Amino acid sequence: MSIELLYIRELIKMNKFKAFCIGLILIGLGAAAVASAETVELRWEHPTSYVNGAALPLADIVSTELECVSFKPNGSSEKQPCQAGTKIVPAPANTYSFDGGVVPPQGGEFEFVARTVVVSGAKSDNSNPAQKLFAAVKPSPPLLSVVEPIAYETSFKLLKFRVVAREPVGTVPVGTPCDPDARVKGTDLYAIPREAVTFTRETDSPVIVARCG
Repeated sequence: MSIELLYIRELIKMNKFKAFCIGLILIGLGAAAVASAETVELRWEHPTSYVNGAALPLADIVSTELECVSFKPNGSSEKQPCQAGTKIVPAPANTYSFDGGVVPPQGGEFEFVARTVVVSGAKSDNSNPAQKLFAAVKPSPPLLSVVEPIAYETSFKLLKFRVVAREPVGTVPVGTPCDPDARVKGTDLYAIPREAVTFTRETDSPVIVARCG
């Protein structure tokens, strides 16, 4: 969250923002995207004949059996057993969102096959395999921490929609974690936890910042 949105959120918590603005601000804060779980979208075509050449009506197909048969980590030539298992999809559906299970940080390739089950109980051989590759997962960013023990109050420049640093208001221990997303533009000042600050004077500033690196 940017330091501007953080400033507004803290103002709202302190009941110091005009009531008619609160709804608009909350709408803006609610627009953040939410990451979805990793899944594999599988799609297939139902067979139209038996292996002896006889026609296979769709009504004869009971289900499709989907199996995750292996997982090969990126950088490895060895396939591993897939933990996702087998799923039964009732006919006539021909799509399924398969939970591939936990993907290790280095990423890798899942391999799936499908089998058709008919009313007699007979089951087809495996289909041609389908693969899904997951890229390596990015590491978390480095953790910023306070490098100078001076805490500053901030104010909001409404016309520029920008938070600026003002006067020192206290001290903060070096090494205190900083919010990497809440930076005063053009500076190395970041938002810090208010509870980490030892205040030397009173301030109405909803966001306190310090130099971080």
